[in-house]
Amino acid sequence: MATLDIKTEKIWKLILKFSLPGVFGSLILSIGTMIDASFLGYYLGSDAFAATSLVFPLTVLTGAIIALVSVGASSLLSRALGSEDTFVQQNMLSNVFSLSILFSLVLTCLGYFFASELVGMVGATGSLKSLAETYFKIYILGSFFNVFGLSANNLIRAEGKIKFSMGISITYIVINIILTPLFINVFDLGLEGAVWASLIAMGVYALLVLGYFLSKRTSYHIGSLTLRWDQEIIFPILKVGSSAFSLHGINFIRQLIIFRSITYYGTTTDVAFFSAAYRIFMFLSSPVLGFLSGLPPVIGINFGANQPNRIKEAVYKFRIGALGFLSVVWLPIYLFPTFLFNFLLPDLVISPQQLQLFRIIFFAMPMLPLISSSIMLFQSIGDGKLTNQLVFYRQLFLFLPLILTIPYFFSATGVYYSLLIENVIYGLIVLGVSAKKINQLKFKLARVYHTILFTANIAVNITF
Repeated sequence: MATLDIKTEKIWKLILKFSLPGVFGSLILSIGTMIDASFLGYYLGSDAFAATSLVFPLTVLTGAIIALVSVGASSLLSRALGSEDTFVQQNMLSNVFSLSILFSLVLTCLGYFFASELVGMVGATGSLKSLAETYFKIYILGSFFNVFGLSANNLIRAEGKIKFSMGISITYIVINIILTPLFINVFDLGLEGAVWASLIAMGVYALLVLGYFLSKRTSYHIGSLTLRWDQEIIFPILKVGSSAFSLHGINFIRQLIIFRSITYYGTTTDVAFFSAAYRIFMFLSSPVLGFLSGLPPVIGINFGANQPNRIKEAVYKFRIGALGFLSVVWLPIYLFPTFLFNFLLPDLVISPQQLQLFRIIFFAMPMLPLISSSIMLFQSIGDGKLTNQLVFYRQLFLFLPLILTIPYFFSATGVYYSLLIENVIYGLIVLGVSAKKINQLKFKLARVYHTILFTANIAVNITF
């Protein structure tokens, strides 16, 4: 879709154009992720499922770096498209490429050589620790594919090509679904086969994304792929992306505390069940976020074009649509979750008490589109500071007091109650802050990001 359409098209029409492929693609991704997880439970048992779930908090580290680059870059690019800044448009990919190489090298070295210590931090012991360490050491080898592939794909979304972006993501899922049982069962590689399958699929994903840019299919002109370090691009990326990095970085600490609480107060079965409940939560979260995937480029491009009223209209209408969509898919899973648990953990008998715990945490799901759309708003207009403040205060005044006190009195059950209370209170706070922010939107300069070290223009060109 052309940038001009995003500036002038009716919002509901944009929602239909963006959200349908976003929901469809995200739903395929969710189903693919669930199937991939079910392979572990079916072929390797609940211990392997629990071990890979314990690794999840560690993968958040990679996710934090991806968020740092992708959110900052896509926000800057959207605003550059709206204000027609050709310098940023032409050199964005090369700067993302350079950042990806730098960060992935750091991630790979730290993750591979300190895998045992990192897995131990999550609370894994005995055979679970051995399985989790094996999985993580292979996973971290694919850091560059993850960081560059996902960050560059977010640039495709930033120009409004949600459908094409999702197509690449679906290709990854299909390859992963084909390779995982083949490597686990046919080649008898066990848990290692599962992670190698994901790594290969992500390598193909990154190549497809790179091919899109090298074939000059973008709606704007890009220069040759080079190693560049343009401060007027890098610094705004890091400034806005730092909010997403903080969100994921703190989420890493959250996951450590949550899983350590489950392992401390519960059993291996409790860990497996909580991991399955978390995956189901993420399964539904993905299509909801897919529905909202068109919101950041709409906000960013219209921010660059000085259209505050249009931003306000977009945020409210995307929220209404996301809540309507969620109401259709949330209720059946809330009432009848047994099928999904049996799908993920076929060798585990789920009790009525466990299903009640799942419903407790799942009750907070309607807060997701309200919180996510608010964070997207702050990041898309370049206000990373506000996001950082909200994330920090959430952990300090909500998460930590609740997770440290309620499980003390109610054991593993208390983890579910603490997460429900925290999400509901935080959702209401963020909703109020975003409403105030929207009403205060003022655009004195369309190219606001040019005030950040605009005079510094240092570039190191090594053309490939």
